[in-house]
Amino acid sequence: GYEFDYLIENGFENVFVIDIAASPLENIAKRNPKFASNLIHNDFFELNDKYDLVIEQTFFCAIPPTMRIDYAKKMYEILHPKGKIAGLLFDFPLTNEGPPFGGSVEEYLSLFSDNFNIKTHIRNLSVIT
Repeated sequence: GYEFDYLIENGFENVFVIDIAASPLENIAKRNPKFASNLIHNDFFELNDKYDLVIEQTFFCAIPPTMRIDYAKKMYEILHPKGKIAGLLFDFPLTNEGPPFGGSVEEYLSLFSDNFNIKTHIRNLSVIT
């Protein structure tokens, strides 16, 4: 939620946060009551809106690895044609113990390369469009 705070403090208004849990959204709303309508209490996989940019911050690593293909497909669905994902993805051996669940550069490239162009990848930094 602090990324949301930073963006609205710097003049961005068309910024949204989605979370399946209510309490993080309530905390953000207390800090930013003017933007409470920008907080979406829903399941990511149920989203139907389109976005220009998605900032991925530890959601991918929190979902079970078996859902990662669905995640990549859903990201493609919710982004405008020239939309982008910017995210921090962990680079440590994949385990079934978590979250966080690990992963590898090779896995990420495999998951995203069908529908996205990988613009930048620096060890743990990828810009995917």
